[in-house]
Amino acid sequence: MECMANSDNVVRAGLTPKFIDADTLVDMVQYKCATAEEQKFVGEKDEDSGVMLFNPHVPDFAVNMIKIASSSDCFSVPVLDSISIIIFTVGTGKYLVSNKVVKEGGLTVVQPYATDDIKTGTVLMLPANKILEIFIENCEEIIAYQAFCAL
Repeated sequence: MECMANSDNVVRAGLTPKFIDADTLVDMVQYKCATAEEQKFVGEKDEDSGVMLFNPHVPDFAVNMIKIASSSDCFSVPVLDSISIIIFTVGTGKYLVSNKVVKEGGLTVVQPYATDDIKTGTVLMLPANKILEIFIENCEEIIAYQAFCAL
């Protein structure tokens, strides 16, 4: 999965009718030989949820990899304080998005917000502070990637 920040800071070396600046590109590139394994960006696994966080050293975004095994009846995605985009790359099931609402007198209730089916290629825009529950159906696992801005 690849996630990129919005940018117009592109340096081109050729094969385009746009501005080409090969000298700047050559100066910018770090010529360091390494194996593919050494160059992979390694995530950090949250022991409570099992979600793998890929948080590069840029403020623009982070990516969660969510893997849900068929043995899980319901998986609750950790609530984020920013909007996020989720793409499901493997599996089938259903999702339920809810709001946590505090009523008069301090009673906290969960109100359904949205629900739909999940299949490979499903994309979901999840508003900030929403509860997302995923229910796996008729498959071995669900894999999804969640891009968000870590506030």
